[in-house]
Amino acid sequence: MGGGTRAGLRSARSGMIGWRRMGVAKMGRAYGSLAGSASAGRGARAAVAAMEGTSACFRKELVSKLLHLHFKDDKTKVSGDALLLIAQLLKVFVVEATVRSIRQAQAEDLPCVDVEQLEKVLPQLLLDF
Repeated sequence: MGGGTRAGLRSARSGMIGWRRMGVAKMGRAYGSLAGSASAGRGARAAVAAMEGTSACFRKELVSKLLHLHFKDDKTKVSGDALLLIAQLLKVFVVEATVRSIRQAQAEDLPCVDVEQLEKVLPQLLLDF
């Protein structure tokens, strides 16, 4: 990945851009507590449980802007139901990327997840989606 992508990942990690927090737990706390888990299976299961418990999702406005950036026709419209469906797909993608990155870090006996682990799991993740 290029340097611009890494900078984008760092800013996304620090501010969780585009995420709406609807639950009691904060996403930053959930990610921070997951990275240092000692057991390989327990860490990934804890990641899924923590992220699903927060009820965080992408805002419809953000999803709409992301889609319209790639439409060739500016007049293309997307229904509200389609935006919600795509937002849910993005959430599943992010959770899966997080879980796979955690497993990769645990396989390498690292105490925390870094961009390098995401870069290692991303090719297979993109093929799976």
